[in-house]
Amino acid sequence: AEKSVLLKQGSSYAVRLQWVNSAGLTTSLTTDSFRIDDSPPILQHIRSWKSHVEYRCGSPVTLQVEWKFREETSAIAGFTLMVGPCASSSCDQLLNVTLPPNATSYKLSLGPQFSSVELFSSVQAFNIAGLHAGASSSSLHPTLCLKE
Repeated sequence: AEKSVLLKQGSSYAVRLQWVNSAGLTTSLTTDSFRIDDSPPILQHIRSWKSHVEYRCGSPVTLQVEWKFREETSAIAGFTLMVGPCASSSCDQLLNVTLPPNATSYKLSLGPQFSSVELFSSVQAFNIAGLHAGASSSSLHPTLCLKE
């Protein structure tokens, strides 16, 4: 017989099936528990910065990205970090990397040719339900190359 059950967001459930044969003997199967999650992770902050105060012509540039997401219903499964000349995946990205769920920052060393390139960093967080949320940092403005 069919029966409708209202499942609540954030609650854990398991399914148990039981069969009874004509002799009255039973067999049952129970699933592992699962949690109802229909909400993506929540962004708390993202920021990027070039970590040199003074630049010299020909010196490498170090870009640091830091983020924080929270997940109220299930758990963070991982992150995707993109760094490039635009805030979306529609342009060629210098970096596109998948990171583990405990990652909160990333440091990237770029060659001197990027010392005057405007860059954006974008992070997407994925939860174990497969839902995601993302954000982009504001642009890092071009840096003037100081002549010695």
